Amino acid sequence: MFCVRLEHPADFEGWRRHARVLTRREILPGDIAWQIGDDRALFDGQSVDPDERGTGRELTVPRDFPGLAAEVVCHRDAERFGLLYRLLLRLQGEPHLLKVASDGDVHRAEAMARSVRRDMHKMTAFVRFREVVDAEGCEAFVAWFEPEHFILERVSSFFVKRFSAMRWSILTPQGSLHWDG
Repeated sequence: MFCVRLEHPADFEGWRRHARVLTRREILPGDIAWQIGDDRALFDGQSVDPDERGTGRELTVPRDFPGLAAEVVCHRDAERFGLLYRLLLRLQGEPHLLKVASDGDVHRAEAMARSVRRDMHKMTAFVRFREVVDAEGCEAFVAWFEPEHFILERVSSFFVKRFSAMRWSILTPQGSLHWDG
């Protein structure tokens, strides 16, 4: 069993680096335990160095796959990393797999991506700020939102661009966004 540790729940770049190494080493999806942060499994397996330079074939994926994978990584489903790795392996032999809507893995990944996009839309459309005055008497704006998925980092640029002239904070159960100019 191989143990892969990702830094945070939506660590697309970490997943990508590890997936490249695992694919070059020809590790099967069932032999990988994907873990977040300091989570410890009952039995930790062999760890994988994401910076390992191995030999082997170069990976090729359709142009749509990285965008799909970046969205699926934000989903709350604990199996998202394994699903994406399985798709990555299958794409090496089936380059047109993402066009097969009836495939179980493709269907599940697309549904997860739609759910993440819907959650992002809800956050950008329905977050409402309330004006507050801080201890120094300066105005600031605060909002609360409970996203279904790990989208906070992905939507942050929207709020920075849209409300760049304000001091604001968005609080969620997963983390917070703060902007002071």
